[in-house]
Amino acid sequence: MKNIVKDTGTVVCAAFIAWVLTACVPFAIKQKEALVVHVAPWMQESESAPVFASPPQPGAITPQDMETVEESDSRTLLHDGEVLGRQRKFNEAIAYYDEIERRYGGSDAPTIRRRAARALFDKGNILAWQGRFDASIAVHDTLQRRFGNDADPSIRESVAMSLSDKSAVLLRQRKPEQSLAVAADIERRYGMESSRTFREALVVTLVNKGAALGVLGSYQAALAVFDDIERRFGADTNPSIRSLLDMARQGRAVVAENRDRAAGH
Repeated sequence: MKNIVKDTGTVVCAAFIAWVLTACVPFAIKQKEALVVHVAPWMQESESAPVFASPPQPGAITPQDMETVEESDSRTLLHDGEVLGRQRKFNEAIAYYDEIERRYGGSDAPTIRRRAARALFDKGNILAWQGRFDASIAVHDTLQRRFGNDADPSIRESVAMSLSDKSAVLLRQRKPEQSLAVAADIERRYGMESSRTFREALVVTLVNKGAALGVLGSYQAALAVFDDIERRFGADTNPSIRSLLDMARQGRAVVAENRDRAAGH
């Protein structure tokens, strides 16, 4: 799961994992500020509704020029939405993602389809940060419905990240069984992928899985999942993965403490 903007996604991803752990695991160590994440409010006072320039209409320019304009326009909209998300201007960011959907949701152009899928992922992620969990899941489901079987590598990454986020949101909603079902789907579909994006999505998924098992009181199974994360990814030198591993280790510590407390130790 990468969040809001691709280049800084891991930092926000780690925070989202921490948020899930503190919100969902019984007896979580809430005293540790590093594990506390505040969900952004629905409307921030500094935000205002953006005004979009109208794109050229078909027939106003040649088809070849129209393709160039649409490619540039979709790239700009996605970039601007990601920048606004990084600035925590979430409602404005959502407006840009919605504009991509309005203009290009039905496009067959491969590059624009990749951006449309990415916009849906980013929107679903932001909605989760705002605490609008049902809306977030609805957006992730839309992405899966439209792009779930797409063979394009970039779109497959967006689909994997979207499923990973959905697993986390379900856990945040106190639906651990449903979260586990989504996690199993991710492992089945992407467990053997080797690219960084898929590895990140898988680590986050396994953390969600461990946390969900902890919520259900299956502490030994949860600890086994966290140990599996260490075994599979502990030697990974990628900074993004290292950051996620730190959160996984904190998750294991939380579950181990919960197990001991439940046992009366």
